[in-house]
Amino acid sequence: MTFLFVAPRYHTNLHFQIKALVDHGHLVHFWSLYRGGAEYYEAVVPKVLGFSSTFLFLNRLFNSSGGRLIKNNFELKYGYPPLFDLLRRQALLKPEVVVIKNIASLYSLIVSWIL
Repeated sequence: MTFLFVAPRYHTNLHFQIKALVDHGHLVHFWSLYRGGAEYYEAVVPKVLGFSSTFLFLNRLFNSSGGRLIKNNFELKYGYPPLFDLLRRQALLKPEVVVIKNIASLYSLIVSWIL
């Protein structure tokens, strides 16, 4: 089966779940908005989608995170990737199972609507 995990960033606490799927022959993908500084990528290397240029513009207007590794609440709640890139990736991947973390974020809601 093809699994897709979606979260703001790959967190190491997902390592054993993803590793178990990979060890049993499943294809696992991970889409994240950004890369943190302390993750362990043995099981899967996440595809960092980045933030949409529209969101980055709005974030600069309303926030000043300074590019920290730990994102602020505004970025975690309202951040989203480039939408056309997300649509293209979804059309190419067509996952059978989607696991969405942080379901209250705009990113997760957009992904659940697209998929």
